[in-house]
Amino acid sequence: RFTIDNQLNQEEEIYLEIAYPLIDKIHFYLPGQNGELFERKTGDTYPFKNREEYYRNFLFKFPVYKGKTTYYLRFETESSMVLSLFLWSQKNLQEKIGNEAIILGSYYGILFVMSCFNIFLYLSVRDKAYLVYVFLIITLGFFQAALTGHAYQYLYPGYPYLANACIPFLMMASLFWIIQFTRYYLNIPSILPDTDKAIKVLLGLIAFIGIGSFFSKYSIITPIAVCFAIITVISVNTIAIRCIMKKNRSAKFYILAWGFMLTGIFIYSLKTLTVLPNNFFTNWSLLIG
Repeated sequence: RFTIDNQLNQEEEIYLEIAYPLIDKIHFYLPGQNGELFERKTGDTYPFKNREEYYRNFLFKFPVYKGKTTYYLRFETESSMVLSLFLWSQKNLQEKIGNEAIILGSYYGILFVMSCFNIFLYLSVRDKAYLVYVFLIITLGFFQAALTGHAYQYLYPGYPYLANACIPFLMMASLFWIIQFTRYYLNIPSILPDTDKAIKVLLGLIAFIGIGSFFSKYSIITPIAVCFAIITVISVNTIAIRCIMKKNRSAKFYILAWGFMLTGIFIYSLKTLTVLPNNFFTNWSLLIG
């Protein structure tokens, strides 16, 4: 519950934002002027068209009466219980959404341009590493869109089931292509053939868990997927260090460039497991990486 003290001489209309788009069910209870409570519901288990505001996060617009008023919220979810709450005036909310659209639009635009560029490189030099990198960029982009709520908003707004199932699936798909890119870019089959056999086993497990995302409960499959993300980050960095010891010059560039991305995955995974707190940096660590 929270209480608002309106010391103005008039009613105000404000917005409550729940800035975590993966919560299953949210019940908002507003008191009327005669003491009764009115219930409003939202969440990613409801079709997107049922939302009061067409936005990736959850929004409630409500009046604030003069004096003190107490409001109640109830949350129910199989995902991480992240309660990131903000109150906005209409003007400030519009500014926030506009700035956010520029930043995230630029991010997805960069990924799109990188995909096109690397497709042309693959067609020119026929190096499989470029093709694998394209698959990696695409899956990471879709995974980020699923986490931010854009995928549910624009790709499958009428299918609440996919809003949850696609998260662990796209996470596993991203890990699959990260490992494949590592194999091709660092030439693991030739430099570390025994290690490559172990990597193929890990790839098989990741593929199995990814497919299982559509048949398992979100609360069960997601912690498993997050643990595999941590294992993958540690594994590929260890492999890159071994390649440096084998005088593989590419491994130095790999560690330098991918260190940021893999660190972002590691931080986001720890946040999802509630080891790290939910704040601006941990919430956007994937995009920053």
